[in-house]
Amino acid sequence: REVLSHLVVYDNARLTDLAFLASLPELSYLHLHRCPGITDLSPLAATGLSELHLCWDRRGAPMIGLDRCTGLSRLGIDGELSWGVTLSEFLPTAAPLEFLFLSQGAVESRGLQDIGRWPTLRTLSLGPEPGRLWRRDWEAIAELPRLSRLFLHASLLDRIDDAPQMPGIEVLRVTQLMGREQLHRLARCFPGVRQVTLAAAPDRFLDDEWYADVFPDAEIVVEPRS
Repeated sequence: REVLSHLVVYDNARLTDLAFLASLPELSYLHLHRCPGITDLSPLAATGLSELHLCWDRRGAPMIGLDRCTGLSRLGIDGELSWGVTLSEFLPTAAPLEFLFLSQGAVESRGLQDIGRWPTLRTLSLGPEPGRLWRRDWEAIAELPRLSRLFLHASLLDRIDDAPQMPGIEVLRVTQLMGREQLHRLARCFPGVRQVTLAAAPDRFLDDEWYADVFPDAEIVVEPRS
């Protein structure tokens, strides 16, 4: 018997109602990418979704009902929330999130100060331009009790100088590197890191020997160019 467990919908303006997904009991993964007709996510609460990714390209989250999706363990938000809206006002605070991706202005309005509402987080991924991060935001990240994996876009390297030490981070990944960026500041912030993965921007080259002295106690993995 064939079942549908993963569904990806791209640029579909005709999709306006997600209630039909409740008839797909095996569905565990959903990616909605620029589907402006979707304004209510509450029907997803009746599904068995464990992973959801949302992307929109206009200011202000155009959807309600995400807070009812309490079965999610992995969530990606790629878009700017309405001004003044905190993460805990938009995301499901009762969901046992273990992975959270934030990008493209998702924390521009109120930052990451309430990210502690998800103490179950083990992996936090911050993509390009998630929003300006202040010391209090980095401190909120540092206080997450189970967080051990942190993924950063290279554009955030200039914003980490005020971050406190986070000895609980064991796996660090930095993407879209242009070359010999100064990563020493990361070594100061993450003294307990055991694996560092570095990924170059398109048409750029990285050599793991450039960074060996920065993370002498860590395994360094340079991802090959695609």
